[in-house]
Amino acid sequence: MQNAKSQFIKSISTEGNRNQRFASFMVLSKLNELQELVFYRRYDPMLETQGDSIKGWAYVLTIHDLAQVLPAPLPDNADKLSVTWELNWEQIENDQKSADAILAELDEMRDKTILLLNTLK
Repeated sequence: MQNAKSQFIKSISTEGNRNQRFASFMVLSKLNELQELVFYRRYDPMLETQGDSIKGWAYVLTIHDLAQVLPAPLPDNADKLSVTWELNWEQIENDQKSADAILAELDEMRDKTILLLNTLK
């Protein structure tokens, strides 16, 4: 009985790690796509399709949703990224500080996500 219980707990833990690992890789992918969009908007605004702010909102919302199944501090980092995007997305083309603010939040979230991945077994 005890052995079956410990196997069940291990199975749940393994599945949880697998889900967190998958969500983390998805977050990293969307962070990179959002970073690319910021670069296009800031440094080559003529490429409107590459720097489409609607895509940016989709990336931010997806990142936010995925982060909700990850442990702290990632949900909070996603909240900060959402707020920073909301306050700065319209000025990316004309204001380096706006681009830098978004990129800083992206970097912070990327670092925390990679840290999480390194702790999962």
